[in-house]
Amino acid sequence: MKNQVFIVSVVLGAGIVLMGCGNLFASRDIQQSQTPVVKRTAAPTSMSQQYGLVNLHYTLGQINEMKNIAKDLDVKTIYLPTKMGGPSGVYRLLSATGKNHVVELNFNDMAVLSTNDFDELTNWFKADGQKASWIAQQKVKLGNGIEARWWQVNYTGGAVIRFLALTQGNTWIVLQPNPAHPLESFAQAVANYLVPLAGIKTSSSSLAPKPSIPSWFLRDIKITEQANPTVGANYSLNYGETNVYTSLPQMNQVWYGALSNYGKNHNFGYSWAGVYRQVKSNFIPPFLSINVMEQTKQGGTTIGLLVPAKCIGIGNGDFVAFTNGQVIIATNKSGGIYYSVYPIKGISIP
Repeated sequence: MKNQVFIVSVVLGAGIVLMGCGNLFASRDIQQSQTPVVKRTAAPTSMSQQYGLVNLHYTLGQINEMKNIAKDLDVKTIYLPTKMGGPSGVYRLLSATGKNHVVELNFNDMAVLSTNDFDELTNWFKADGQKASWIAQQKVKLGNGIEARWWQVNYTGGAVIRFLALTQGNTWIVLQPNPAHPLESFAQAVANYLVPLAGIKTSSSSLAPKPSIPSWFLRDIKITEQANPTVGANYSLNYGETNVYTSLPQMNQVWYGALSNYGKNHNFGYSWAGVYRQVKSNFIPPFLSINVMEQTKQGGTTIGLLVPAKCIGIGNGDFVAFTNGQVIIATNKSGGIYYSVYPIKGISIP
C-alpha cells in the first residue's frame, strides 16, 4: 500500500569534490596531528544496518589467487572484508594484486591493503619525482573495539589522499576509499568486518555459487527492454543537510527526490537493452527493499507518495528498481544522484 506524505521543502542536487589520484605516494614526512581525537562508532550490527552493508561472496578461484599472491610477496596474513557497500551498487572483489610486500584487494568503492610492515606502504604509494608529507590524523575506535587512525598524504604536485590504517595481529591493514567518492564513514564501517584469509574455508558461507536470477526480475527487465521507455518523471535525489564528503545517500532506504521535469533522463547512460544484457551477465545480489518518493497532485495540493519497490545495483553507481506498474532507474552523475520513474504495463514484484 502506498503511504502518503506532504512535502514541506526540498533541496536540489548534491556535489562531491573529487580529490586524490590513486597510489601516488612519494617520500614520507610524518607529522603527528596536534590533538588526536578518539571517536567511538556504533557496534558492528547496527553499523551494518546503518550503512546498508551486504555480505561479500568470494569464489574458490579468488581464494586460491589471493593465497598465491600473498605467498609470492611474502605477506604472512592478508585480511578480507566480509561486508561491503558504497555508491557503485556492485559489491564484489574486482581484482587482487600486489607489489613491494603489499597485497591489494580492489573493490568498486575502496581498496583494501595488507602488509607485514607499515613502512612498506612508503614504496607502495610512491610517486616518482614528488615529495609527500604524511600526516597522522584522528584516531577512531571501531565498533569491534579496535583502534584505527586516519592518514592524509599531501603531494608537492597538489594531490591529496586519505586512508584508514589499523593492525590485526602482525598485519597492517589499509582501507583506501575510492577517490571519486571518499566516504570515510563507509571505510570505518567496513573495517569492522575484516577476517584473515585463512579464516575463510571452502565450506564457508562466504563462498557461494553464482547466484541465479529470480524469474520475476528477468520477466520485468525483459518487459522493460521491449517497452523501451524514454519519457518519465525525473527527480533529483535529496537527503537533507548531510556532509557530502563523508556521507553516502542511503540507496537501500528511501529515494526522497524533488521532481525536476517530465521528459528524457539525459543522465542515464544505458539503453534498456544494455541494462538487460548487464543484468543477465553480471547479476549481483541482494535485492534491496526501498521506498521511492513520487510526486503528484491531489485536490490542487502537491503530495508525495512513498512507493515500495525492489532495487538492485547494476554498476557504475546506477540502480534499477521495480514496483507494480513501474520501472525506476537511478544514476550517479558527477556526484549528483538522479532517478526517473516510467510507467509500464505488466511490471509486478513479489
